[in-house]
Amino acid sequence: MRRTVAGLFALALALSGCAQAPTNSGDSIGYVAADGSLVLRNPDKRGNPIDISGRLLDGTPWKLSSLRGNVVLLNAWGPWCAPCRTEVPLLQDLQDSLPGVHVVGFATRTDKVAVDAFTASRKITYPQVQDFDSRLFLGIGGVPSMSIPGTLVIDTEGRVAGWALGAADTNVLEDFAKSLLEEQ
Repeated sequence: MRRTVAGLFALALALSGCAQAPTNSGDSIGYVAADGSLVLRNPDKRGNPIDISGRLLDGTPWKLSSLRGNVVLLNAWGPWCAPCRTEVPLLQDLQDSLPGVHVVGFATRTDKVAVDAFTASRKITYPQVQDFDSRLFLGIGGVPSMSIPGTLVIDTEGRVAGWALGAADTNVLEDFAKSLLEEQ
């Protein structure tokens, strides 16, 4: 009975949004149902700078360290995800309105054709990292399991300053970014 209830609960979580519910079977890729968490860490709690690298959709190499000195929003998303389709254009607006803030998309559980079509139709110009199997984004340590959509907030020193699990209120992300820019 407990297994049945636990199984139904896990299924309900998986179906409640874009994210995948965690499982104990070893085949989970680490995403969890979004809980709406918005966290901004104090500077002394951010740990060491991180670096992550990959390839953009056009095959160009990309490294997070190339954006040091800027606030960076790393956003895990997919064109199949309804909250993502709303959030991505808002992140574009945020990047366009705040000098020193860069958004980088991590296109996950999708393919190049779908991402190209989505970004072209909505005039999304910020870079998209090929993370079709979700390994790059999930490889970032020191943060909770991420949801889709999910955003990591990186400070000007390259440290994880915070995160948003689920579709983020872009007003809050804007406040986070402004606060981090003022730390310089």
